[in-house]
Amino acid sequence: MVERIVPVHTVTGERIFTKIGGTVGSWTTSLTTPGTGSVTIYARDQKRKLDFESVRLLRRTAATTIVIEEVKHEVFSGPGHIQYAGYVTDSEWDDSTGMLSLNLVEIKKLGDKRQMWVPGEGGANELTITGASMYRIVREVLWRAFGREIGTRYALPFLWPEEKPGQLTYELFRYHYKSLTQVMSDLDATGGPDWNLRPRWVGGLLKWDVHIGSPTFDWGEVRMRAATPENPVRTPVSKLKELQDGSEQASDVWVIGAGSEASMRVGWAGPDQLPMIEGVPRQIVTESHKHVDVNTQLNQIALTTLLDSRGPRRQFSFELQFEQGGWLTPDMVRIGMRIRLAHPGSEGISRGEYLLYVLSVSRAGKGRVRVETQEVE
Repeated sequence: MVERIVPVHTVTGERIFTKIGGTVGSWTTSLTTPGTGSVTIYARDQKRKLDFESVRLLRRTAATTIVIEEVKHEVFSGPGHIQYAGYVTDSEWDDSTGMLSLNLVEIKKLGDKRQMWVPGEGGANELTITGASMYRIVREVLWRAFGREIGTRYALPFLWPEEKPGQLTYELFRYHYKSLTQVMSDLDATGGPDWNLRPRWVGGLLKWDVHIGSPTFDWGEVRMRAATPENPVRTPVSKLKELQDGSEQASDVWVIGAGSEASMRVGWAGPDQLPMIEGVPRQIVTESHKHVDVNTQLNQIALTTLLDSRGPRRQFSFELQFEQGGWLTPDMVRIGMRIRLAHPGSEGISRGEYLLYVLSVSRAGKGRVRVETQEVE
């Protein structure tokens, strides 16, 4: 397999060049935060020399997106499997070597600078969605930020899923001036679903599939085995690490809502809902959701936080090796997939099977990726 670098226009998805000389430094695609990447372009490559205008096009911050894909061989002309795509955030030109270094970030990052209303937009100052599922609310919020044909270069080449009805009502007010990232963070705190933007080629153009979970993704389950020095087995899994993080552990959660002083809305969840773990001292945390003015919603936010933080978070990370003709292929590994990992037992990990949810995938070398996962059962 060969890595190929393909630059495209961010707004249209059209290719700028079909082939370009360079090497991939790193890339990470993540569920929780926009993943970053880096490439180095050889402007003086004898096969594909670039002139000043070509270099200028590559350096356009936000306007140029770099696609990193895997193809079968160097001369393969068809579309490859996209491992990563991110727009240019900054660049550095080395005049002595003719090398251009580009740093990238996934398109999710643009959510920091998109809001529910475009400056100068008329109409209502309140967004109300009724008869909705949380899935539909997230879809509508994403569409308002990325999909509307309003203003100049606002809509991006996204592929939208069908709506799903429900019984929820959601309100948002223009005067909050919240970015998409802030709105999605609020929704996540109230039990919102996982979401991701996955790049793919459609008719020669780069487009982004909008994926929304219910509430998590369901891309199926893959079984794998871990090896230890005492139990060597042939497996794509290597360099396994297990992390237990108790930095956000809590026994009680206060959630401060709308209002002030005596009229302030407050939610709580604690040992009455979830018993404390044996031996752990009382740990009380507070978070703020001033846009929420209903106590039952604040209580639900508190319970959601407590469910995530009652004990330490347990995460497994490991490398996966793709072999030519092997059963594990790059297109099988994605954010939101589940891996059922069988471990024979060691000094630090007990024998058993662990169901893991993939949170991020990153480059570990040619033909290898590293996955970060969280235990879900």
